[in-house]
Amino acid sequence: MANKLTFTSYRTADYGGQIGSMTVQVNPKSWTSNVAVQYEKQQTNNSIASSHEFSKIEDEKMDIEVLFDGTGVAGYTGSVLDKVKAFRQLLFYYQSDTHRPPYLKVVWGPFIFKGVCMGLKIDYKLIRNDGMPIRAVATVSLESSLSPTMQEALKNANSPDMTHIRTVRSGDTLPLMTHKIYNDATYYLRVAKFNGITNFRNLEPGSTVYFPPLVKLPV
Repeated sequence: MANKLTFTSYRTADYGGQIGSMTVQVNPKSWTSNVAVQYEKQQTNNSIASSHEFSKIEDEKMDIEVLFDGTGVAGYTGSVLDKVKAFRQLLFYYQSDTHRPPYLKVVWGPFIFKGVCMGLKIDYKLIRNDGMPIRAVATVSLESSLSPTMQEALKNANSPDMTHIRTVRSGDTLPLMTHKIYNDATYYLRVAKFNGITNFRNLEPGSTVYFPPLVKLPV
């Protein structure tokens, strides 16, 4: 396990083609992680409160503070500006071959975060009379980014091979809902039979419809 937090940049979304790496002088005392979930609010005419239909989990966002110290306390007495410049290059260097900044992997012991840098705030401290700072605190804003391989694996979780539960909204029809799940509306009679729906042309808003894997649909 890494004893100190390390930033490593890569060319490709699969985190291949390493560009560079930087280990922090002093490990951060904390970091901030933020994960949000999106829901679509649904409310029927007879209800007094909204129900929440799951939409998606948003990409994780993270803020980490990185200290650059040129006082010698952390074993470095060189230019803090040079350190900050190298760090910015690592995070934002525009690659002419891929036409984008790099992908990043942040590792500290068991902690591993893969994503891209969304922003960088530098707070310069201990400014000398000549205007040179000898300490700086960088706040790095990151957002997770999955490789195409991982994205494909997650897509499979929405496949017709999984069981899906949907809440009927006003204007929904069973053929339309079936098409969204199986990419084929012709299964709607089998879905109706599975759910015991006798009048598929008049679905009740707010009711629940189960869409099982195709192999479990009655013939």
